[in-house]
Amino acid sequence: MSNKILNEIGKYLLFAVIIFLGIASGVYVGYSFVLEKNLEPSVAPYEYVDSFIPEDIKLYVEPGDLFPLEDYINQDKTKNNFELLLKGKKTVLIFASPECEPCSKVIDQFNKIEDKLLPGSQIVLCYPSEIENVKNEKKFKVIYIDTNMFMNMYNLSVYPTIVSVDEHGLIYHIQYYYKKYIDREIIEHFTSIEV
Repeated sequence: MSNKILNEIGKYLLFAVIIFLGIASGVYVGYSFVLEKNLEPSVAPYEYVDSFIPEDIKLYVEPGDLFPLEDYINQDKTKNNFELLLKGKKTVLIFASPECEPCSKVIDQFNKIEDKLLPGSQIVLCYPSEIENVKNEKKFKVIYIDTNMFMNMYNLSVYPTIVSVDEHGLIYHIQYYYKKYIDREIIEHFTSIEV
């Protein structure tokens, strides 16, 4: 009698293991399908993209917040404030460093779509204030920011970081790092490109 019970238990365990392996392999196949197809995260909802960003590098501000109205320095060494820069314009702020290769790639991406910006939109390169005048071969406005202050107050610790701001000064979307593409949220809101 006990052998019969053990055989029944063995069958159920074997069945459970087979089902578990089937589910696990289905998840693995699904995951590998996404990787093989190289689907861009920008096609996914913003929350999905955002979940891949480590918490310790995220800015202390997020979409929906007012962009910090701090001072910056123009290329002609005059001081200005973000409030004036952002007022009434949709703005893409690219926080970068000239010696950063991924930053150069991001700037090149935006240079390619610059002529497709919607009216009233602008792209601004935000470089560290410690850098002397940067040769600006692009059409973008270049400003210099106090990187220590932005790092301490807003956790700006990763270059490139792209912050898109609407015409009211509210943050619309944040893209961290260089990717092979510009996030869909920026393309849809700031350019005439069909997505």
